[in-house]
Amino acid sequence: HCTSIKKKRQPLVLVGWSLGGLACLQMAVEQCSDVDALILVSCNPCFVTHENWQYGIEGALFEQFGESLKKDFSATIRRFLSLQVKGSESGREILRDLREKIMQQRQPDESSLEAGLKILQQTDLRDQLKKIKQPVNWLLGGQDGLVKAELAKTLTQVTVFEKAGHAPFLSHTDLFVEQLVEIVGANLFA
Repeated sequence: HCTSIKKKRQPLVLVGWSLGGLACLQMAVEQCSDVDALILVSCNPCFVTHENWQYGIEGALFEQFGESLKKDFSATIRRFLSLQVKGSESGREILRDLREKIMQQRQPDESSLEAGLKILQQTDLRDQLKKIKQPVNWLLGGQDGLVKAELAKTLTQVTVFEKAGHAPFLSHTDLFVEQLVEIVGANLFA
């Protein structure tokens, strides 16, 4: 897909949130010359804590989510949604809207959610970051319960939305859009 966009001589900035950020990182590694820049939102190159990586979360949390999906799907989804806005000033309002919109949709396939959890649990792209020559911009939530804000210490070109959770584009939409526009402008039109 990246190649077909580049053949049209259009700039290509990949934007990915959480698991989608891992997909963007992988695409940039595999099709490096086709990507002009990356914007990774609430993404961690390694979501799980390891001996030499304290910026992830405990692997047991992913296992708990997986078990919870099997036992009480609805409660697990509610818990996951609450993590998206944890710490946000307008979290309750956003959470109510999110739940309402989710309930209007077809229920996600449990096996797809389990596969996503497994990807988050097993993927480690820290070494791959060194291979990416294009600008990589990170947007993090200071109150994120899934991607620790301390990750910013290991990154360059990072913005932390101090009062945002895992989905800063929901809780701080205007600031988030301003930041996106600024990043795209700086990377493509400087």
